Amino acid sequence: MLNLDKLEHHPLSEQLVKILCEKVQNDNPLFFRVLVAYYFSVVASSMRCTIATHDRGDIPVNLYALNLGNSGSGKGHSTTIMETEVVHLFRQRFVEDSQAAQRQQGGRGAVFDAGDRLCTQVSLVANRWILPSAMISSGGVSPAASMAA
Repeated sequence: MLNLDKLEHHPLSEQLVKILCEKVQNDNPLFFRVLVAYYFSVVASSMRCTIATHDRGDIPVNLYALNLGNSGSGKGHSTTIMETEVVHLFRQRFVEDSQAAQRQQGGRGAVFDAGDRLCTQVSLVANRWILPSAMISSGGVSPAASMAA
């Protein structure tokens, strides 16, 4: 069985966690690790990424998390930072690129094609850093090519 205590965290994720800890003046990184992982999954699921498994086929990327913290631990402030200073850049570019592709090619498929290109980039990052290799060895992360049709 895989010992999860010995896994290293993704470097970009840990950078964001450290920044959030400093901004909200909280030394406990656990809340912020879950928060960052949640927003990474929001980005991946927005691009309709899927995880290819051997036993269940392609399943959509999703994360269900219950992230609790004491009053004054920086829950609201850190969430606002993630939404307004990190994820909004992705959201803005993804919408602009998707709409531009749709205008160029016309039709619904262009939006999904743009999403698949971005999803492929995130998949490469996920395969290399975000997901431990033992977790992706069952098929890896791949774009939702079937949704482009």
